[in-house]
Amino acid sequence: MKAAKLETGHSIMVPLFVEAGTVVRIDTETGEYLDRVKEVKRS
Repeated sequence: MKAAKLETGHSIMVPLFVEAGTVVRIDTETGEYLDRVKEVKRS
């Protein structure tokens, strides 16, 4: 695991394979990494 800084400024621990710019899903209650997002839907 390594530290990653989110767009919001918060830091979380993510697996080593997560690269900069990767969109990740986090648990909003615990702040823990859940998984990578494969497709980002933007309007």
